Amino acid sequence: MNNTMSLNDFFTLENIETLGTMLATGASVLFIAWKSFQKKIDKYINEKGTNISGKIRGHSAIDLAIVKKIDEVRESLNADRVRVFEFHNGGHYAHGRSALKATCTYETCRYGIKPYQSSLANIPLGCITDFINPLLDNNYLAIANIEDIRTSMPSMYNLKKSMEVTAFYDVVIKNKSGDPVGFISIQFCVNKYNTNEEIIQKLVWFVEEELSSFMC
Repeated sequence: MNNTMSLNDFFTLENIETLGTMLATGASVLFIAWKSFQKKIDKYINEKGTNISGKIRGHSAIDLAIVKKIDEVRESLNADRVRVFEFHNGGHYAHGRSALKATCTYETCRYGIKPYQSSLANIPLGCITDFINPLLDNNYLAIANIEDIRTSMPSMYNLKKSMEVTAFYDVVIKNKSGDPVGFISIQFCVNKYNTNEEIIQKLVWFVEEELSSFMC
């Protein structure tokens, strides 16, 4: 008895109809699954785009508020420049230690005073330790004459001197946990050195509050 099925036996009308039904059902299932997947992808992209757009708008509003505030303080103190520097991680050294850096994220200048923000990015803190350490220890540095730090802070002296600074008041800004996250630098190049503790502390509080909003 021969149990072998020939091609003619397999391709009967009934078998062809059954195979066609199975293929149509499979195609339908795949189509429905694809449409469902496509909807999820489209939803994710739309939500992601909306989220990014919202963040850009929010960050832009904070940036504008900070720039306006430091410019108001610059006018109040008759300073020539006011800058905000923020600390950040610039990667790691070969042995694993964090390469901590500082970048000038905001700057406002009196008319006729040259801005330098574009050249004040990714400054290694290791290059200005003679300045950073006393600043963090005291929470501020009030220098009425730049020549007073010529020997004690040579790296910062050379940096500020190259930018026509003759006097400055730098003060630390912190996060909600009390950790230093940067500092504000009030600089005098042409105008006479002038400070006002109340105005400066209000500026510190304002900048700290605004920067903390980025974490929300």
